[in-house]
Amino acid sequence: MLYYRFPGQAVSSKNGQFIKVQESDIKGFILSHFNNQERYLFKESNDSPSVRMNHNSPFTITKEEYLVQAREVITLLQESTLKKLVYSRVKTEKISISGKVLFERLDAAYPNAFVYYFQDPVLGEWIGATPEILIKGMNNSFVSMSLAGTKKADDASPWGEKELDEQNFVSQFIQETLLNH
Repeated sequence: MLYYRFPGQAVSSKNGQFIKVQESDIKGFILSHFNNQERYLFKESNDSPSVRMNHNSPFTITKEEYLVQAREVITLLQESTLKKLVYSRVKTEKISISGKVLFERLDAAYPNAFVYYFQDPVLGEWIGATPEILIKGMNNSFVSMSLAGTKKADDASPWGEKELDEQNFVSQFIQETLLNH
């Protein structure tokens, strides 16, 4: 099952599942690893998936393990020429509502975001809302959007140098990557 909504549009709902594809010129709702080694296309179907959920659980570590590794990352940054590194950890929480209900709440709360929810027997269950558009194509051209830096939603102060540097770094990375392809 797949639910999604583009900003300013109605929610789309489809039955089916993702299938792994090799082609690079495909159209539809596509998931891809960042290295582009694996691509999945959502294939509509009225059949119920016959495969049990068999996706891998995310790699998780304790807060203490995370802090030890974070100190190692800080040392690495101090000793290297890296300009930016994002280090994060997976935090799992049990929730008492269904993914579809959570999707409906995200849809209502973020009208200017791309909101999605899918449940797939191989890829698992994913949900999200983002204002970013990685690539939007139209008439032999495309646009991309980069967002970086972090501020609380109610923080009306101007962006600081750190946030502006992060934004510039992400914008330059996207531009260089697209120019190389």
